[in-house]
Amino acid sequence: MRYPLSRKHESRERILSAAADLFRRRGLDATGVDAVMAAAGLTAGGFYAHFRSKDALIAAAVGKAGEKAHARLILPFDGLRGRAWSRAFLESYLSEAHRDDRESGCTLPSLSADVARASVPARRNVEARLRGLFALLTERSGPVPALDREQVLGAVALCVGGLLLSRVVVDRGLSADILGACRRGAERLLDQLSKKLGIGPGQTTADGRFTLTTVECLGSCGTAPVVMVNEAYRENVSAESIDALLDGLA
Repeated sequence: MRYPLSRKHESRERILSAAADLFRRRGLDATGVDAVMAAAGLTAGGFYAHFRSKDALIAAAVGKAGEKAHARLILPFDGLRGRAWSRAFLESYLSEAHRDDRESGCTLPSLSADVARASVPARRNVEARLRGLFALLTERSGPVPALDREQVLGAVALCVGGLLLSRVVVDRGLSADILGACRRGAERLLDQLSKKLGIGPGQTTADGRFTLTTVECLGSCGTAPVVMVNEAYRENVSAESIDALLDGLA
């Protein structure tokens, strides 16, 4: 018996949704096809009617996980812009609720290590979603010169690394301390730029040289905070080093 295409599409979406949640909760290697199909309420034998292999499922499910994370972390703040948006985002991202919600949270701390070892299509899917996110936040906040893009992306890379570490430790008090420290650190980096340049996010200096905006991730958690100046990375920056960095560009 042949089923209509709409039913096949519905089944595929159920598989992708289940895989996106399970991959984030258990990891790619620990999640088998049978578990995904069971979570989707389908028989394991039907898997290959939708995907050629587990690698193909991973590539597609990473995109689905990104869509679900976007709905959780970005859409609630659609009515905000500039500093109000960045503060709301930091409070939500570096929260204990997000730490404990691996299934529907950000894909970066949950899947980056696994995806780095996965197929090229899966990695390209993550990269495409990152580029799309950068474009979204740039459009929301205004033009992003190299300095501002580097600084703010570095601040949010601190968020990603901080969330990951908060999930690693067993001590809940230490976990909460990590979240708080990273949240305050990211806010200080954003505030230092505003103070030094005399502008807030979404604004441009009178001479037109700098525009301050907020974005989500630079993808360099291991050396965060990281900033970018004229396409060059500056790693392990601090609020104190921002003054020297800006003075050197004067």
